[in-house]
Amino acid sequence: MPLTAHAFITPEGLLPRMKRVEGAEDDIERRIDEAINGCASFLERVTRRRLKARNYRTATTTTVTFAASSTQVVGNAFDLLEVGDDILSLYAPVGAQIASIDSFAILQMTRKAAANESNRSVTFGSEPITLSGDGTSELYCPEFPLVELFAAYYKNTDGSRTAIDTDNAVLERSTGRIRLMQDIFPVGSMNIDLEVRAGYVAPSTTSLGHQEWYDLEALSFRVAEIFFADALNLRGRTENMSVGAVSASFGLSDMPADVQAGVRRFMRLF
Repeated sequence: MPLTAHAFITPEGLLPRMKRVEGAEDDIERRIDEAINGCASFLERVTRRRLKARNYRTATTTTVTFAASSTQVVGNAFDLLEVGDDILSLYAPVGAQIASIDSFAILQMTRKAAANESNRSVTFGSEPITLSGDGTSELYCPEFPLVELFAAYYKNTDGSRTAIDTDNAVLERSTGRIRLMQDIFPVGSMNIDLEVRAGYVAPSTTSLGHQEWYDLEALSFRVAEIFFADALNLRGRTENMSVGAVSASFGLSDMPADVQAGVRRFMRLF
């Protein structure tokens, strides 16, 4: 099972918390990955938000070469790409994204390629966020916090797009509010494409990131621990269980109060 790219925790972090050692059990890696995937899905489902930072950009396809057991990708026109873009191809690792762009023709992935593959077609990016313009200079991006505004476009009736001037745009990053200084978002229905990076970023030596990352990381460990423990028990969280002549009753288990409280502060309110 491919590990999601949208989790706040890693298998290397979860294994010791579960008192497990890599390779000690024949299926431990799979169960750890399942717990992390389930956790990421749960948090985004109940909050109705995409929490971990990701790029929303128009997809572009080009030809590249992969090297086995390497993150390096060789190709061309990489100046049109952005760090964080998704990588989609039959020959790319599932869940891979651009980790860094070294030059016009060399980039690094977040995951290693499985085999040597030459001149393979790869799609970078996913899709922009589509919104309706109201004729003013302000718009709210529905995914937040807003990390970066790459571009904005007005969609014409013939299917073409016209770039909107985002130079000197003012961003209220915490809410996703965008205010243009030199243009407007034309009136229309689903006529604006926003290309942005939005979501929570881990603090690092090169980025201040978001302090909320630490809360989401701790919350993710807690939820993943619950999912992992549930999977060990064949009854899951059923209300009653009978084995032969023996029966037992268990209170129907919702998420613990600490998890509910932790999730509540990140829930979408509009």
